[in-house]
Amino acid sequence: MPTRLWHHLLAQQPIYHIRGTVSSGTTDISFDINGVTVTIPCDNDSFDYEYRTPLTSLCITQDSASPLALLTFDCSAADDFSHLNSAAGLLRGCNQCTSVILSNTTFSNVVDISYIFYDCSRLTSVVGCSYFTFASVTNADSAFQNAMHVSTLDFSAATFAQLQSAVSMFRECWATTVLLTNATFAQLSNANGMFYAFRGTTINLSSTTFATVTNAQRLFSSCGHLTTIVGSNHFTFASVTNANYMFNGTAFTTLDLSAATFAAVTSCSYMFQSCASLQSVDLSAATFAALNASVHYWFKDCTSLRSITLNATFSLISGVWQMFYGCTALVDVHLPNATFASLASASAMFQGCTSLQTVEFGPASLTSSTTTSYMFAYTDALMNFTATANTLVRTIAIVSPSLTAVAIQNIVNWLADLTGQTSQRLTLGQTAWNNLTAAQQTNFTAIVNAKNWTLVLN
Repeated sequence: MPTRLWHHLLAQQPIYHIRGTVSSGTTDISFDINGVTVTIPCDNDSFDYEYRTPLTSLCITQDSASPLALLTFDCSAADDFSHLNSAAGLLRGCNQCTSVILSNTTFSNVVDISYIFYDCSRLTSVVGCSYFTFASVTNADSAFQNAMHVSTLDFSAATFAQLQSAVSMFRECWATTVLLTNATFAQLSNANGMFYAFRGTTINLSSTTFATVTNAQRLFSSCGHLTTIVGSNHFTFASVTNANYMFNGTAFTTLDLSAATFAAVTSCSYMFQSCASLQSVDLSAATFAALNASVHYWFKDCTSLRSITLNATFSLISGVWQMFYGCTALVDVHLPNATFASLASASAMFQGCTSLQTVEFGPASLTSSTTTSYMFAYTDALMNFTATANTLVRTIAIVSPSLTAVAIQNIVNWLADLTGQTSQRLTLGQTAWNNLTAAQQTNFTAIVNAKNWTLVLN
């Protein structure tokens, strides 16, 4: 091609700019552009990188100076990033940067945005984010971790339809509200810590079911100010296997998980632990059909929780120790289908539930190997107890002074017939026993003895 024609064609190409400001005294700043490290000179505490060919990748270099020097970043005169494949680490570690302008892009073809704004903890303005679709993104690990110090982070145009990994995506994010109104997360598999320690109050996930997620460990854990998740009633969590610490330490007062089946979950300890404001949670569809591990500390120290109904059979779970430990406001617990057929430990299950009045068990069959120590310790308000089968084969103590005669009758009926087997011990409270009539005492004692149990009064 003749030189003159080449220069003519070059002159017809648009000129793009990436601009910004830097801290005083900075002489240059470096970016990795299209796979090549480019050092851009700074003049009067600012820079202007001029280019003609649309970018395929862009990120600030992780040298010791560049991330700390950047104060503002302006791509309003850049190309539309329609050729951009990777924005991974775009402004990673730029913890002095306060303003970003990306008004000319949707990031529609970008595949990787991992660490895109990681540690941008002073970032108070992101112009253009409401137009980002992130339609092709597959990796968003730590994308907004410890970043986005804004009132509302508006990602309402983002679908994240191809996203597969969102590990720590919004971890420690500073935004008060995050709008993910149209985000389907239709292919998301790994959401480990996705919103872990999120610092805001509200997340809108109204188009999300999390149906494909397998790892939801710490999904919303330690979100100490999070009071509202719009769309939680659509979450199915149908494929989740790991739900450990999932909602641990959040600030919800009510939580609607009425569509969640948790059908594939195999591990979910500490799931709601220390949700001190939680008064009610709807788990009416939850089957936990595959759960073969312990659910220890599930609602431990949920000091505002008043009532809970769980319709699952829990036939495979191995432990419920301290499941409701310290739930001081808890009044009634309903487990109408629980069999506990594989249970190894129920220690301290209700210990410290000082307001507990009603416990409903289904065909619960605590086995001969089940540890029941302190299962009902410090539950002096317990009045009502029901179980639908005479399947208890393990020593147990229920010494609440408030037990009614009907409750004691139900406890006695719960005892399995151990004739010809090793005798077990039933311990009841002396006060509750004294409130019975002589005829009731005689009747209950006869039933207990006939089943080869030993009655102890405490």
